[in-house]
Parts: sequence; structure tokens; C-alpha cells
Amino acid sequence: MIVLALLLAYLLPFGDADPLGHLCGGVTGGDYTAQSTYGANLELLPAALRKNASSGLFTKGSVGAAPHTVYGLGLCRGDASACGDCIGAAFGDVQQLCPLNRDARALHEKCVLSYSSHDFASYGSNATESLLVVVWPDDVKVKPMHPGNGESVVSEMIDEIAMMAAYSLTTARYATGRVDVNSTGAPPASIYSLAQCNQDLPPDDCRDCLDGIKKMFVGTYSSSSSVVSRQGAWVVGVWCNFRYGTHQFYQRQPMYMKSIGSSGVG
Repeated sequence: MIVLALLLAYLLPFGDADPLGHLCGGVTGGDYTAQSTYGANLELLPAALRKNASSGLFTKGSVGAAPHTVYGLGLCRGDASACGDCIGAAFGDVQQLCPLNRDARALHEKCVLSYSSHDFASYGSNATESLLVVVWPDDVKVKPMHPGNGESVVSEMIDEIAMMAAYSLTTARYATGRVDVNSTGAPPASIYSLAQCNQDLPPDDCRDCLDGIKKMFVGTYSSSSSVVSRQGAWVVGVWCNFRYGTHQFYQRQPMYMKSIGSSGVG
């Protein structure tokens, strides 16, 4: 089992336009100069990633020789189209938001892009894990992560779809869910969720990754009212991510559906 050793969490507001969130620094930190070999290699990375993404939803690659190698990874949502275009747009955004940072990550509605001077792309590569956490406005209150008191709806749903994503008969490593909640004294509500891993992760590693970032998120934010009272969140690690909210943010029918009576929404 891989241990996720360190959490560098950035709590960012949700916006209507891409990028939804970004992380500057991350694993190794440090800067490069504009005219450096690293900078030149970084300029070549988007073309390499877009080429690899042309046939699927997951891409990773590297440019240059050590000690100036740039490593990149992109993951598009399981129902996304034009993955390469999303990766290219994310790269352009993160270059503006994290100028001259050796490590950076950008989150778009349909894709995640990460790059680093450290070989982080393979699960178990001894790269230190970092989370990018994006929270939604609190138009509707969702109290997701406190098992045992009626607020475990999201937690249980994430566990279910994490299992589906990891052990799917396909290699997509992607699952979606919806739980319809009927609360006493409150209008019915639906909570949507998504779980996804990089497509090169074996099933057990995918499940461990999703469980690991969920534990880090809960351990860091579950006592913070600024998070648990929000409408939803997107928790993004290097190798996997999960998302929940009160509007359907993915296309197609959910793979997991359940209807319950609960006090999890109020």
C-alpha cells in the first residue's frame, strides 16, 4: 500500500470560468528562469501531452534529460471530448497563474493538468502527494463527512463509486453516482458524485488512492464549517480525484443510484 505522506492543501473559491482552481509549487517547489533549459523543455510539454491524449482521456510524458527534465500528466473527465484541447488550455492558464514555478497544477471543468521537475506521474514513485481542494458556494447546505449522525450520505456514496471506479470491468477508472435524499422538514435533494483515477493505475492502487485522498480531506477539513457547510467540493490528487455537489456536473446517466431518507441535507 502506498502511503500519502504529506498534504499541501489549497482551498480555493469556485468560479464560473476555467480554471476552477490551481496549485503553484506543490511537490518539490522552486522556480526556474525564463531562459533556462527547464523552461525550454516546459514549452515543449503541451505538444507531447496533447499528442498522447489524442486517443484517450489520460496522458503523461516527459521532455528533456536530467537534471532539466519536465514531467507532465493530464486526466480528462470520463465523459469528456476533445481531451487534448482541454489539456492545452489548462497549460496556458497555469503558465499565467504560476509563472516560473517548476511544479504546478490546473483544474478545468473537464480535465486536470499537472507538471513537475520530479518524476511524480507513476503511483508509488515516492512523490509526495498534494491535494487541490475546490469548494462550491453555500446555496444549499450539504454536511457530508460525519458518519453516524445522518451526515454520512456523501461519504458512503464516495466509497461506493470509488469501488466502482477501481474495479470496473473496463480500464476507464471512472464512476459517477447520485443519491436522492428525502429529509424530514426539508425539500428533497439530489447529491451527485464522481470518482476517477489515472487509467494506468491497477485496481487496488486506484482504490487505495481514492481512500487516501478522502481521509486526508476529512482529516484536514471536516471540522471546518467553511468546508462542510458548502454545496460541494472537488478533491484532486496527483493520481486520483473525487467530486460531489448538488447539481449534475457530468454528462450521461449516473452509474450508481440510491434513494434514502436522511438528515444529511438541511
